[in-house]
Amino acid sequence: MRRAAAAVLPPELFLLDVEFGRVQEKVQQILRIEAILAKREGLAEEIVRIQKELAELESAVQEKTSDVDLETLADHLRDGFVTYLNRIVALNQNSWLEQSVSVRLSERSFRIKVADSNWKIKLGATQKMFFFLAYHYALMDLVRFPESRFPGFLIIDFPVKVEDGTTVADKENFLLEPFVELLQKEEMAGCQVIAAGRSFKGLKNVRRIDFANIWKG
Repeated sequence: MRRAAAAVLPPELFLLDVEFGRVQEKVQQILRIEAILAKREGLAEEIVRIQKELAELESAVQEKTSDVDLETLADHLRDGFVTYLNRIVALNQNSWLEQSVSVRLSERSFRIKVADSNWKIKLGATQKMFFFLAYHYALMDLVRFPESRFPGFLIIDFPVKVEDGTTVADKENFLLEPFVELLQKEEMAGCQVIAAGRSFKGLKNVRRIDFANIWKG
């Protein structure tokens, strides 16, 4: 039918129809580009809004952190370490054998050293266990200070043996006693420490629950 129509219609009309189709396709292409540009402009405005919001948040954070006394907070952590380690030494002279612990805080990092050395290199397996418990004690002790954000809840799972082969069952009580004493303080009301181990016999001022069944995965 097109060939028949083309045979009778003026050739100018056919050319106009082709040109109309070409122009119409160009219009559709322009409309698609316009939609993309409009979306890009919207994204650009959203980026500017988010950047402005981010700058405001960074300014607020900077204002808050500028008021934080990092040196005092580091002292609180160090005091927690020292209190715990001194206490377990008083209960067991053969426990902590290393020197003092130092804590340094900055806005984006913190560093803990034992006798001015890297604790990872300085400490053996058993001493690392004491170090980790002292670290958790120091965090729990922060609850006493209003500016801290520690939740006051701690779960400790004592291993059967430490990496150096030392058994833990005969050490659990004196390792937990500093936590028990800390939680007896009035300002620690509402805090809780849950410890899982193989002994705890004779440990006072705690609730001890025995589990007879051994569950294997």
